[in-house]
Amino acid sequence: MKIMMALEFGVVTSERRSSIKAALFSCGTFLIGALPSVLPFAFVKSVSIGLIVSGGLTGLGLALVGWIKSFATRGNPIRAASENMLIGGLGGVLAYVVGEFFNLLIN
Repeated sequence: MKIMMALEFGVVTSERRSSIKAALFSCGTFLIGALPSVLPFAFVKSVSIGLIVSGGLTGLGLALVGWIKSFATRGNPIRAASENMLIGGLGGVLAYVVGEFFNLLIN
């Protein structure tokens, strides 16, 4: 049974991971991932310029994550970076559309 668990699910009973360490790591990565889109507003007074800088840094961050992902998947780095930027961009557009929809419902 232990061998089946290890082969099918990658679970080894002797390998115990700390849920607190996993939670702290997850929190840290989310904070680091949010910095490029939030930090420009702390240094720029103009909202328009802040949005442009934020969008650019977010796009670079998404491309970087895609590029790094390509090493784990052994894929094409440019394709992986492009996929990440496309998925992130579509997610941003969807979030904007949903926000505008709710704005219309409220007003």
